[in-house]
Amino acid sequence: MFKKAMIAASAALCLGLSAGQVKAAKASWQIKNYKESKRFAKRSATFKYQLPVFKGKSKAIKKINQAQVKSYQAAKKDAKSLFKAAQKDKDNDYDYYYVVKSKVTFNKHGIAAIKRASDHYAGASHIRYVHGGAYSLKSGKRLPVWKVVKGGKKNVQAALKKEARALGMSASAADLVDLNTVDYYISKKGTVYIYPQLTGSQATKSVAVKGRYK
Repeated sequence: MFKKAMIAASAALCLGLSAGQVKAAKASWQIKNYKESKRFAKRSATFKYQLPVFKGKSKAIKKINQAQVKSYQAAKKDAKSLFKAAQKDKDNDYDYYYVVKSKVTFNKHGIAAIKRASDHYAGASHIRYVHGGAYSLKSGKRLPVWKVVKGGKKNVQAALKKEARALGMSASAADLVDLNTVDYYISKKGTVYIYPQLTGSQATKSVAVKGRYK
């Protein structure tokens, strides 16, 4: 079973940064909250990002943190485009936003799963996605989804094909999903939720598969 974690808020830093410390078994991490807002003539634009940061000095921990920072930096680049679009857009009065919420779970096998749910509105487009994966605290490597589910690749492919219509894709398209890079998340109970990252209303839909680790 995944250990219950408690988050405690700490002092705010620049750009609305705050931190919450979480401890679970042998893992310890923070969820740091970044925020940047700008006001224009007709609207405001806001960028919010929750960055998971694991505590420790091992090579594995540093590797995991570097991967999370890389995702954060990519989001910051998108935020610059968001602010530019909000300043130029003259067709509506809606506020623009780009929000990324993160969640972390950890199990007794030394595997930490990270989920990033993004909600992005920039005038003509409203986009939602879920990104994520699990990392070994021993090696720091991201584990492909087929290594954390029962039955391996065959089980993952079978689950994707079975739910293909609900996900808005064909069974043949399910075969094209890259099982080494596909986004997923492990719940506290050990269930693995796989996100094929389709567009439109299916972008946040997932397939639940029984996990190998509890």
